[in-house]
Amino acid sequence: MVGSKDIHNTDLGNVAIGTPARSDAARLTVYRNTVGQLANFVGKGHSSGDPATRIMLQDLDSAVDWFMSAYDDGRFTIHQGGVGDRLAITSSGSVGIGTDSPDQTARLTINKDSLAAAVKIVDGNQKAGYVLTSDDEGVGKWSSNITAAASGTLCGFVATSSGWWGQASRCQGLDPRFGCPLGYTSRLVGYAPIVNNWMYFYSCVKD
Repeated sequence: MVGSKDIHNTDLGNVAIGTPARSDAARLTVYRNTVGQLANFVGKGHSSGDPATRIMLQDLDSAVDWFMSAYDDGRFTIHQGGVGDRLAITSSGSVGIGTDSPDQTARLTINKDSLAAAVKIVDGNQKAGYVLTSDDEGVGKWSSNITAAASGTLCGFVATSSGWWGQASRCQGLDPRFGCPLGYTSRLVGYAPIVNNWMYFYSCVKD
């Protein structure tokens, strides 16, 4: 017992606050069985020139330091030591990923830095050429956007003659030679005479 009946420690140096029934697997256990805040961490700056109060987390096998940080301008960030803020939330609720200064006119700002893409969304429907669409509740999913085209609209194009196939342009990521998106059918759309033969033209046609 250290100074109070509500603070306990073990021979291993583990500390429990608010309960003697602590786990010896944890260095610190904080317990409260009534309504209210569990703990407060209040500070004033991390160091000279750094206006953030930080709590550090680090695995001993890792050289990477992570901090939960509260700034004097009201921002909360997840901060990587030696790099900077990886995620930031402003006092107005704007969120930034890859930036410590999210656009205040938007709810989310993403800076991809040197990565190949800023966003990757995997919902099981993703395919090359698909677009992200929304229902009337704002729930989005990847779709072929087949309703955007009128019946008879051509999508993709390929030419062939006696087993030779020309360069194909794709329809929503699909080659008209081998298949078409839902709502389209592969059809012969034209032909023309060439030397000692005929050239045939195929496309995906909107149903």
